[in-house]
Amino acid sequence: MSGLRAIILVCLTAFFLGTLCTHWTADSLTMWNPPLTPEHLAAAAVYYKNLASIAPSMLYVLAGLAAAGLLVLLTNFWDPREASLFDWASLFLYGFSGFIYLYSVIPSILRFASYAPPSGPSSTDFPLALRAPLLELASSHLFCSVALTGVIFLQGGRWWAEGEDETWDRGAEERRRLLKGKGRGGDGAEGHGKGGAHAGKRRSGRRRKGLLRGLRGGGSQ
Repeated sequence: MSGLRAIILVCLTAFFLGTLCTHWTADSLTMWNPPLTPEHLAAAAVYYKNLASIAPSMLYVLAGLAAAGLLVLLTNFWDPREASLFDWASLFLYGFSGFIYLYSVIPSILRFASYAPPSGPSSTDFPLALRAPLLELASSHLFCSVALTGVIFLQGGRWWAEGEDETWDRGAEERRRLLKGKGRGGDGAEGHGKGGAHAGKRRSGRRRKGLLRGLRGGGSQ
């Protein structure tokens, strides 16, 4: 069951990571493509203007999938004894991504809903008030992408660690069986040795009695 939960969580996390990668077309213009020109800022602003006007139903789908991923992650904590460090770290990174997206990404995107493209190529055509939100969006998407990648790696590490534990348990059980078998064989050999010693003592006792009878008989003659 834990393996199924890990697979579902990895699939959902990979989906969200893919949606963040779609913003690369805008974020690459503001963070990864120096120098920062008004044309780059305007192109990124137009992208986020279109993103701010998407249908609300798509946002509900994304919110539902995010809640499903959080629920799957929380099911690992039903039994605190089964929760591992991988689960706690995954919960922290998943929650960190959700916090950044709710309190930084979404408000910044909504600021471009009323954006109008510039009419000229000069630097004064792009609003200076929207310059910082564009850079903040690029950095926030980077933080969320790194955090979600960490969730995927942590769940992979959890699956590997559980497989190693099962292999170790099987090996320990096999070693216990071998030790029990050797103990039984040693007890049998020890029993045979004791039986042979008793038989040898009986035979030597008979020989001594026979010699005594012979000596007595010779003396009487």
